[in-house]
Amino acid sequence: MLIISGSKVYCSSEKNLLFQDKRFEQEKMTLLRTYESDLDTLVRQQRQQVEKAEVQQDTDLRVSSKKIRAEQERELKQFRDGLKQELRLLKQEVDLMPKDKRKNTFRVRKEKLETDHEDRVSTYGFLLYCINSTTVECSLEL
Repeated sequence: MLIISGSKVYCSSEKNLLFQDKRFEQEKMTLLRTYESDLDTLVRQQRQQVEKAEVQQDTDLRVSSKKIRAEQERELKQFRDGLKQELRLLKQEVDLMPKDKRKNTFRVRKEKLETDHEDRVSTYGFLLYCINSTTVECSLEL
């Protein structure tokens, strides 16, 4: 009877081991599925966050570009208005001169003013180019 009971104990412990192995494998598979599911979820969330950040960055870039463009256009308008104002002032100054000197003086001073304006316009245009450019060459050329 001892042999039979020892055999029964052996069979019972073997069944328990098999049951434990089976349960361990099931828990292991459950944990692996949970891990893979969690990992997929995290990857998906991170991808969405990156896409959202890229969209936000594009939006910010667009808004900043519009602000810079509007500011440059405003500065250009002020620059051109300044040039027109200088021409008006020249006409007013010449109108105060004696009539016989007006025509010649206006022509000479207007040519000088136009040359000065051309220089300033080319410099201003170059500066606008430098602002819009992504290279450092502009600062070296000045």
